[in-house]
Amino acid sequence: MLKEMLHENEPTGRYLRRNERLRHEDIHPLSRMIEMQKMGWSNREMYEAGRQDGESVKPMNLTDVLFCMSELGLGKAKVIQESNSHVIIHVYQCLCCRHPYSDRDGCVYVAGFISGAFHAMGKSNQTVVREMNCGGAADRPCVFVASW
Repeated sequence: MLKEMLHENEPTGRYLRRNERLRHEDIHPLSRMIEMQKMGWSNREMYEAGRQDGESVKPMNLTDVLFCMSELGLGKAKVIQESNSHVIIHVYQCLCCRHPYSDRDGCVYVAGFISGAFHAMGKSNQTVVREMNCGGAADRPCVFVASW
């Protein structure tokens, strides 16, 4: 199926950029997180904001999700385990860890982004993403589990 979407086996990112499905000027995760923190948004509100941004990039598959995370500066994501009911993703250099905001429990915006991206690619609206371990540093990954 992926080969059908790509032209001459080009990397997925080129396909997303060429068809203007990934537009950097539309999503600014860092500035959005800083603004939400200044306004005193709750973790739930930040998760929902990330979810909306994840849905807006309209990924077609898991490769698109990982590419979008990297391109938008959310971190370098890698799938560790994939099954019919869940995916475990490690995110290195997570944006939330690099630019921490006060009184937050983990990387809720990134978790919301992953959830929204999975929903946009056809997973259940009930897809839940939880951060199982916050890296808190550049050398340790944040671990997210997406389940549906």
